[in-house]
Amino acid sequence: GWLNYQIEHHMFPDMTPLQYRKLQPLIRSVCKKHGVQYVQQNAIYRCWKMLRVAVGDDSMKCCKTIIDPTLHEKPLTRQSNEVTDAAIGS
Repeated sequence: GWLNYQIEHHMFPDMTPLQYRKLQPLIRSVCKKHGVQYVQQNAIYRCWKMLRVAVGDDSMKCCKTIIDPTLHEKPLTRQSNEVTDAAIGS
């Protein structure tokens, strides 16, 4: 369950599902402010869609990103659990 909170889960993996529910409006507003797509759909629909993709009857949509696609070419290095400025192109 909790498919409607995947964004929050990936940002804060140690939070409980109930905390994701409280955090969702803030994350949605930050995404809107910065022009980042935030998709929320009915959980039953998402399960059905996931099943159709899993059995090959449907495909996932490609999401255009606002992140420079060349960043994946640079190796990520971690210092104190943070990505260094060089890895994110700063």
